[in-house]
Amino acid sequence: AGQEVQKEVPKKIKKLMDKVLKSLEKATKAEKPEKKDKYYAEAAKLCNDVLAIDSKFAPAYFMLSGISMKKKDMKGYVDNLHKALEADPTYEKAQLQLIKFYDAQARGFLQKKDVKKAIEFQEKMLAIPALKAKIPQKYAMTLYSLGYFYSTLKDIKKGNDYLKKYMGTFKAGTETAQYHFSVYMIGMNSYNTMVAEIEAKGLKTKIKELNAYAASCSDVEKYLVQTIKAPAQKWTEDAFYNLGIYY
Repeated sequence: AGQEVQKEVPKKIKKLMDKVLKSLEKATKAEKPEKKDKYYAEAAKLCNDVLAIDSKFAPAYFMLSGISMKKKDMKGYVDNLHKALEADPTYEKAQLQLIKFYDAQARGFLQKKDVKKAIEFQEKMLAIPALKAKIPQKYAMTLYSLGYFYSTLKDIKKGNDYLKKYMGTFKAGTETAQYHFSVYMIGMNSYNTMVAEIEAKGLKTKIKELNAYAASCSDVEKYLVQTIKAPAQKWTEDAFYNLGIYY
């Protein structure tokens, strides 16, 4: 994931950043909206004063993102997080906030049943190193979700690739029911893809004799056999049935 670079902060910048924190504290305590706005504006100006000294000082952009969030300026919030990471790609605070934002966006699109947009934001999450380094469970679930969603969209290659990566997050002996369902999905994805290709081309030859589909055949047998050897689940009977047809 890369380590966040720790460098000595110049005294002038440190003093300005201390003032930023004091202004934000005043904004939090202020009861009147106009007072809050005054202190947020004051804090934002101080951040910009810092950036006038050092345009690559990521914490200043991060503070500006927080101010934007408080003012419900989501564009400013995201833009400043990106600027923080442009200034310092290893800045984990900005990475973690972007992950939260992308996750919320993905969930929102799923509620609207817009799977393609949800996938877009989940893949943005995966591109952020802190997801795997700091939130490994969220990283694993994101891989599983992408595998499942791509499978439902009939993009079998991407679906299987993500499911295999998800399975790779488990240590031997720690496999869950969701792991075993992923095994089953890969087997069925491969099986259904082969059947569709054979039917589309009007081929009558037995599946196992078709060299062109050797890789898919291998996945069908490997993952469906693995499914029926695993602890019984509600999809085990279906795996038995389709493996019988395959043979």
